[in-house]
Formats: sequence, structure tokens, C-alpha cells
Amino acid sequence: MTALHRSRSDHSIAFETLVKATDIGGLREITPNYPKTLEPLLIPGEAAAYLRLHSKTVIRKAREGQIPAIRIGKHWRFRASDLTAWAASQVPSRCQPAE
Repeated sequence: MTALHRSRSDHSIAFETLVKATDIGGLREITPNYPKTLEPLLIPGEAAAYLRLHSKTVIRKAREGQIPAIRIGKHWRFRASDLTAWAASQVPSRCQPAE
């Protein structure tokens, strides 16, 4: 989806990082500068099944900041890639001595 807007120099930095602007004959073509497909968010039950934990344990760990989570209103959501990275960081390496 693209939109044409008149060029303005008062765009905020945050806006410029979210879109790619191309000048076309005095008009600026604005296109989104983010991935076309976003990773779907998991609900607590799905995250719990992914981690093989109880859903209440996942919510408690999210509330305490022990696992990566996103709070949308009163609802918790999780990215599978964040949970995978978190789980990998919890496994001690056998190649290096523990500190």
C-alpha cells in the first residue's frame, strides 16, 4: 500500500524509520519500511504448549519479567522466536565451565 504526500521537512525521526520515502515530481511516495509478514503472536496457552509449561506458569513468569512477553491491555502475548532464544539462553553450555 502506498500513498502520495507533498514533501515536508517536519517529519519526525520515528516516522522516517517506519516508512521509505521516494520523491517523484514534487510529490513524495510513502511506502511502509517494515516486513510484509509479521510473526504471529502466541496466546499464553500456545506459549505454554511450546515451552511445555502450564499456562499459569507462563503468565506468572511473564508478569515477573522472567520470560519475554508483550502485554496488550490485560492480555499477554508471546513471540515464538523470543521464547526459543530465551529457552536456549537457559541451557548452560557444556563447553565452558560455569562461573
